[in-house]
Amino acid sequence: MQIADRHGRIVRVIHDHRTDTRRRVIEIATRGMPRGVYYFSLQTAVDTTMITAVIGEY
Repeated sequence: MQIADRHGRIVRVIHDHRTDTRRRVIEIATRGMPRGVYYFSLQTAVDTTMITAVIGEY
């Protein structure tokens, strides 16, 4: 899974996420990251899902 900020820069890549829910994947992926808007490319064996997440409050 790749995480990009709103400027399209890849800010984190996660190679191994042993979990079954996308919400949990996002919680693990965003731990310790500053607040902002991030875009996730979540790749599975079946498809690729784009997820937008807002971290923190504005």
